[in-house]
Amino acid sequence: MPRHEYFRWTPRTAWLSVAYVLAIPGALMYTAYKIDVSYTQDSHFSGQVNERRDENTVQPEREC
Repeated sequence: MPRHEYFRWTPRTAWLSVAYVLAIPGALMYTAYKIDVSYTQDSHFSGQVNERRDENTVQPEREC
């Protein structure tokens, strides 16, 4: 059934188009940015990353 032949722009279809093209991706990007910033600014999380990185590096041996 060729439903696309019966399409008409109405206020409802225009609103849904804007919502799917702009509002929903924009809201997802805003949420992802806020979550990313909160994790990078959290000192506890950053400390854990630095500690793991230090454990994996080769430390020079101390002379006794």
